[in-house]
Amino acid sequence: VAAMVWLVFQGLNCFVSQLSDPQVCDAFDPKAAAGKDVFVLRFHIVWPLMFFFIPLMAFDRYPDSWGAPQSLDDSRPFSRSVATDAESTRLLADAEGRSGAGMHNEEEKLSALQHLLRFLHHRLVEVCLAVAALAGSALAFLGSGSSAFVPLFVPFWPIVLFFVAVQIMVKFRSFVAWLIGPAFGCLSARSGEWSGLLKNAWWEIAYSSHVFAFTVMVAFALLIRLQVFWPALFTWGLYFYDRKLCVDAASRNRTPIIIGQKKASYVVNTSEGDGARPSHVRLVLKRPEGFQYKAGQWVHLALHHCGAHCGMPSWLSPMLHWHAFSLASAEHEEELEFHIAVCGSGQPIVDDSMTVTASAQGDHFLRLSRRGHWLDWFFPHRVPYLGVKPDSTMSGATYEASTSGIYIDLVGPDGTRLKAMQPQLQWTGRLWNTVQWMLQMNGSGDEIPAQIVQIMGPYGSLPYTCDAHNAVMLIGAGVGFPSTGSMLRNILEDNLSRPVEEKKAVCFMWTATKVDQLLLCFPSLLVDLTRYAHKKSLQELQSWLTIKIFISSFDAGDFLSIDPGKHLFPESREMSSTLQAVREWLLVRDGDTHDEDGTYIAQGSLGASFGDILRCSRFVKEEVVQKNRSLGICFCGPPDLCSWIKSEQASTILPVKVEFNSESAGS
Repeated sequence: VAAMVWLVFQGLNCFVSQLSDPQVCDAFDPKAAAGKDVFVLRFHIVWPLMFFFIPLMAFDRYPDSWGAPQSLDDSRPFSRSVATDAESTRLLADAEGRSGAGMHNEEEKLSALQHLLRFLHHRLVEVCLAVAALAGSALAFLGSGSSAFVPLFVPFWPIVLFFVAVQIMVKFRSFVAWLIGPAFGCLSARSGEWSGLLKNAWWEIAYSSHVFAFTVMVAFALLIRLQVFWPALFTWGLYFYDRKLCVDAASRNRTPIIIGQKKASYVVNTSEGDGARPSHVRLVLKRPEGFQYKAGQWVHLALHHCGAHCGMPSWLSPMLHWHAFSLASAEHEEELEFHIAVCGSGQPIVDDSMTVTASAQGDHFLRLSRRGHWLDWFFPHRVPYLGVKPDSTMSGATYEASTSGIYIDLVGPDGTRLKAMQPQLQWTGRLWNTVQWMLQMNGSGDEIPAQIVQIMGPYGSLPYTCDAHNAVMLIGAGVGFPSTGSMLRNILEDNLSRPVEEKKAVCFMWTATKVDQLLLCFPSLLVDLTRYAHKKSLQELQSWLTIKIFISSFDAGDFLSIDPGKHLFPESREMSSTLQAVREWLLVRDGDTHDEDGTYIAQGSLGASFGDILRCSRFVKEEVVQKNRSLGICFCGPPDLCSWIKSEQASTILPVKVEFNSESAGS
């Protein structure tokens, strides 16, 4: 706010009243050298670099387009109730039908007014940003050379102006494409290329800009006034020391992806055949020597084939694309396991009959670009392939593409054929491609080249909360299952050797929002429970473990009856009877009276049910309150659900100590 006020009033004085004296553009009191130097630091360096983040904050996660607004259904709040049978579904449909006819016109008018006000507000914000950046650029140009510390024109304000101008132009082009898109489909498609690139790289852009801006600001502050800003040496020294430790850890913790062994990586698809799309990856890595962690923690992973800034080599660890994932393995295991959801795997990037240029990059990867897509020339797609090695020149060879689900078939003018993976924009999609390609190579009997993953970490405090209490609630939502699932796996291992009275009591809760999450995580849970029950007994497992699984918005059907494959459960033959008993326990088919507060799988909302579970469940009454045990609640999942559960915990008073700890994860 102070910067905007100065731009308006002091800037007006600079341009109109004292245009001949450029010093007034740099300082409130040009006669005071110290004040002038400090203000030069603020105006030429700190303000523009801080202003660079204002578009990031004003546009939230990514600038919205000027095109069609979201549908009315998308703007409605999340429904907390789910119809679970035919009768309730019919009643719900009848109620919506009766109310919908009377409210549709009113909602449509309200929605149109809301969208109009939102549109005008966003345009006003963009105009203010552009005017402020333009004024800052002009004032910086006029005030250059007025201080010994800034003898030349510092182009930070023009950089901000360029960024804002490009955003506005791209969004205006998207608006034009939306208007004439039906008549000119190619323009509509290409106008989204720049937006798509920024959306996919938005986190990297924000993180890199923060690091660059604050590093430059601190460096200039120390240069201009070391006697004032010297305390920054301590805090920034800690930051850079921490980054050095992370890079050292990444250099030490280099490990290959495991394929074709007793415990190995595999992938999960959505649908089959031509409609197949990447969904999830079960990534299994060899545990690096000396790598120590606790079940429930998370790490950063990097794989050079999945992304590196500016095409940097793999040995330059800080320039790789790093992504955070929870560990799904327990501390006693020799492998590291991750359950990873694939993002952004909707529409295929390469369509049928599209002309592409491909050249070899190494022995097993292609550098692929689509004709007519200018961004591909700067940022070509890197995909693994099967078949004859193509032209390795920079220009490459031209192919005609045909799609087949997760693969693309490339046919050259001379009949040369290549089979490659469908390109993916997101890091997780590229990881899925790599694992699927390795599985394909293994199935064909070919030698699999080692794919080295670098690990930075571990991080996280959830396991310390779990260890501090004799009764715990482990709550996972969606892809938050790996963190809580690994803690459950570790407790299963520890409880094997504990006396009955010392076994840790656990209430394990998980909500699945997609069928793909169920297919990836539920078999893993079945295997962990079966191994414990086979070594001890199902009755002993039931004595300290309660499981509640919520299926949010889809019919699980036969997906809950799926058997874990041999790649996940090699001992399935000798443990088949135990596996069936565990499954019947979870699905309430063991003939016992079903207790609604005990173990069950239900369709509904975990958030809406958690308050009753915390206050009324048999687990809390018998394992926590009656035995006077402290309770630890560990949550890993979306922030909205976390706030809901934390609010329920805060409003519930129990006669024992309760500790809540959480970490955010995707939906």
